[in-house]
Amino acid sequence: MSAVRVLLGAWLLIKWYAIYENDPQREMLVEKGKLRADALKRFEDARTANELNGRETRGMWMIDDTTEQEDVIKRHGRVPRNIHVRFVECERRIAGVYPDE
Repeated sequence: MSAVRVLLGAWLLIKWYAIYENDPQREMLVEKGKLRADALKRFEDARTANELNGRETRGMWMIDDTTEQEDVIKRHGRVPRNIHVRFVECERRIAGVYPDE
């Protein structure tokens, strides 16, 4: 299941980050603004190729900047632990699955 969903009359404001293989300690902001379908396609293309803007990626993620907790709505590869945790929490919230209940 993906946290990316279409909301009629609403926009997601995203921040797309990447970590590149040749600079694994640095998180780079790739894109910021309204989520558009072409951004999702470019994310999937980069995921498939394991490359973005001609550089090999180590990990990538998108954040929904309109949510109070800045939900991580997409992720791929090796991402920081806190990003992975936020992604899993977002997926559980959307699915209504909470292991402690």
